Amino acid sequence: MTAVTDANGLDLGAYLRPGDHIVWGQACGEPTTLVEALLAQVDSIGKLSAFAATSFSGILDAAAAEKLRS
Repeated sequence: MTAVTDANGLDLGAYLRPGDHIVWGQACGEPTTLVEALLAQVDSIGKLSAFAATSFSGILDAAAAEKLRS
């Protein structure tokens, strides 16, 4: 059975804490919907660090980098 989750209703603060380090799929495996939800919620979660290498989506720009720096 496949479970479908609407990322707009996903409370990432239930899973992440300030100071956490995050790694997600890169390039064609980048979970864009999840990254967008993370960037929308990061201010309420607190400072996070993320490893991001190749991104083709354009989501990870300078403003996103500022939100994810620890």
